[in-house]
Amino acid sequence: MSWNTLLAFVEHLHPEKVLALLPEYTVQAQALDFEAASSAHLGGVALAGTPGWTVLLSPLDEPFPDEGFLTRTSADGQVLLLTLAGTGGVYGFSLFAGGEHVREVVYADFELAEEQGAPLPEEPAESEHQ
Repeated sequence: MSWNTLLAFVEHLHPEKVLALLPEYTVQAQALDFEAASSAHLGGVALAGTPGWTVLLSPLDEPFPDEGFLTRTSADGQVLLLTLAGTGGVYGFSLFAGGEHVREVVYADFELAEEQGAPLPEEPAESEHQ
């Protein structure tokens, strides 16, 4: 089995505030484990809260908040968006901070396919990728 999901980690915003920025979604309160929340059968976006962060999970075939949402929610913190598309061999991340899209890295079939912004201190050196 392969993951085909998007995860957005939103810093410093309570889940209720994140929901207020997502008027196109309806809320169904229910407890889900990670497998159910990241499943293609979810039929929507799952939302979870943890101290200091709100996490959104969405199957890749489900519409996900656009870049405008990501820049708005990162105005007072950071938003880390992870793309895990195992069936297509694509994975990567985007980082939004201070209302700006500051970094994006996407790999397809283990090759760098897209890169935007300066490398982050947390990223391994290029020689570590090989």
